[in-house]
Amino acid sequence: MIFEIHKARRLEMMKIVLPVLSILLCLSAYAENSEKEKISLTKAEVEKCVKTIPAFIKANPDFTPDTSGAGGGDLSAAIQGALVKTKAEAFAKKHGYSSITEFVKAMSGVLSAYSAMKIKDAMAQMKKQVSSNPKIKSMFAAQMKMLAGLEKKMKEKITPETFKAIEPYYDTLDKLFMKK
Repeated sequence: MIFEIHKARRLEMMKIVLPVLSILLCLSAYAENSEKEKISLTKAEVEKCVKTIPAFIKANPDFTPDTSGAGGGDLSAAIQGALVKTKAEAFAKKHGYSSITEFVKAMSGVLSAYSAMKIKDAMAQMKKQVSSNPKIKSMFAAQMKMLAGLEKKMKEKITPETFKAIEPYYDTLDKLFMKK
C-alpha cells in the first residue's frame, strides 16, 4: 500500500518535472554553445518577442523547445532551422526584427527566463508535495539539486533586468508552450 502511494506521488512529480526538463535540456546545450555574454533585453524587446511567439508557433507547428533531436540540442540552430521553413529573413522583418540573429537572441533570452521560472515553480510544487514525508523527500533530493543547478544556469544566461522584464509574461508563455 505504501509503495503504491509513493509510486503515485512519484508519477505526479514526474508530470511536473518532465515538461520543464524538455525545455531545459535544449537550453542547457545552447548555453554551452553560445556566447559568454549575458542576453540583455528591454521590456519592449521582451514584449515584441512574446507577441511574435504565437506567429512563430503557427508557422512552425512542429517546433518545440525540446531540440534533443534537432541541431544537436542547440536552441539557436533549432530556432533558425524552423525559421528556414518560414523564409527566415521575411519572418524576422515582418515581426519587427532587423535580422534573424536579433530574433534568435530575443527568443533565447525569453526562453531562458521562462525556463528558470518554470523550474522554480516545479521545485516549489515538489517541496510542497514531499515535505510531509522524509523518505519521499530524500528520494527527490537529487532531482531538486539538479533542478536548482539548471535554474541557476538559465538565470546566468540573462541579465537580472531581462529576467525582471520577462516575469509579467510568465502566464502567457506558459499557455503558449505548455498547451501541447
